[in-house]
Amino acid sequence: MVGQVERLCGVAEAAPLRPVTVDADELLHAVRDAGTLRSYLLSQRLDVDQLQMVTMAADPTRSAHATLVALQAGVGPEKSARILVGDSTVAIVDTAAGRICVESVTSGQRRYQVLSPGSRSDIGGAVQRLIRRLPAGDEWYSYRRVV
Repeated sequence: MVGQVERLCGVAEAAPLRPVTVDADELLHAVRDAGTLRSYLLSQRLDVDQLQMVTMAADPTRSAHATLVALQAGVGPEKSARILVGDSTVAIVDTAAGRICVESVTSGQRRYQVLSPGSRSDIGGAVQRLIRRLPAGDEWYSYRRVV
């Protein structure tokens, strides 16, 4: 899986980021621009290096983004041609400091964004968890749509 990501996004060194977890709903509610992002991140007690990395990743002039979403055919509602769209994403963000992996996770009915170094193992693990959330789970590669 990581090989396909590297084929599409290129190979990059992982950013030297100590992992950061933010509440996605709080983030969406509190942040409107670069200033409110900085205020929100400071309220989350990020250290200086984390603050710099996350603000760089959030700035489209200083980063490039690719987002992965999982789909499974044959199990969704009729209105969407029976295609189920997974309820989370994995983003790969390239910055001057290196690659960052952003994984959307749900825990206790709350949504979080987990930012970690974009190492091959972090990206591979995030993509595997994304796929496991589909109804086919670990059997995703062998699932066939019956027409």
